[in-house]
Amino acid sequence: MKRWLGWILTSIPAFAVGCMLVFCVRASLEFFEHIDLTKVKTVPAVELAEIEMPILLLDTPPIFDPNANYTRSLKTKLLKTGEFHSEEVPYKSGEKWLGLFRIGDRYVLEPTEIRIRPIDDGGLMDTEVSTSNRNTSVFLLRGATSLTPGEIETAFDSERGDELNLLAKNSFGRRGQFWWLWVENAAPEGHLQKGSALLLQQSGFDPLVLRTIPEGCNDCGWRVLWVGDLDRDTNLDFLIDVSSHYNSYEPALFLSSKGYSVFASFWGVGC
Repeated sequence: MKRWLGWILTSIPAFAVGCMLVFCVRASLEFFEHIDLTKVKTVPAVELAEIEMPILLLDTPPIFDPNANYTRSLKTKLLKTGEFHSEEVPYKSGEKWLGLFRIGDRYVLEPTEIRIRPIDDGGLMDTEVSTSNRNTSVFLLRGATSLTPGEIETAFDSERGDELNLLAKNSFGRRGQFWWLWVENAAPEGHLQKGSALLLQQSGFDPLVLRTIPEGCNDCGWRVLWVGDLDRDTNLDFLIDVSSHYNSYEPALFLSSKGYSVFASFWGVGC
């Protein structure tokens, strides 16, 4: 008797649960039978714009080769006025050069003569360079036969008091074209380190690696000196100090009409 009573008490709840499941399934089927799936509104997928990352060709040799000795190897020589060590300026007074001169807010490329004068004022430098032009020169070139005198459009001049932070991506615009100049792989503290690279990119082109320091440098810092259209090909040219030592300076002129190869360079030390 007790066995039958136990079976009845356990079967009733199971039967009740089964009935509820059957009812729920039938109700769901009847609900979906009355739905017109052709009228169901769907949410269109959101199409995300594809983000194209720049191609950084850091595994290719940089344009500037620190072992090339451009001062000797290049036909075009680069110089600026000021005081130097005599071995850094193996030139003579009266030589004909082209100078980019600052005349008010204008910049003009015109012929000039350089003047080399020994000095002895107790300092470390023993030679002074000046020109026959009364205006201030930005830089001087000898052997630049592909350049013609005249007014030069200038986008940046560090001697105007401007400074560019190469750790940021600096942009220059001209006639619908843009150029970006920046340092890749800088140290978190904000200085150059082993593996840092200087990149230049023109709109519509892949980035160019101008300079790298695969083994690091001695507290060096690259500096943009001048930007403008020196060769008048509607593209910007860049004069950048790409030295690898805190006590030296090595301005290099990257010319657009030469594929941004090094057109001229100079090397000197501070002391």
